[in-house]
Amino acid sequence: MDFDSSLMEAALLTGICSGEKTFGFIDRKTGKFNSVCLIRSQKELNGLLESYGLLEKDVKHIY
Repeated sequence: MDFDSSLMEAALLTGICSGEKTFGFIDRKTGKFNSVCLIRSQKELNGLLESYGLLEKDVKHIY
């Protein structure tokens, strides 16, 4: 998935019961969350952030 920050916002969706984390993007027009992948470790998240050229502080956290 291509990332255009003017159209999408990076987000990390965390389940409140299980703590399961899913990385994806929020469409700025519709507010819809589009998942990219399940995150099982900080190492996976770091690799994903690097591939999109993002910093963790720039990712919106949703619970």
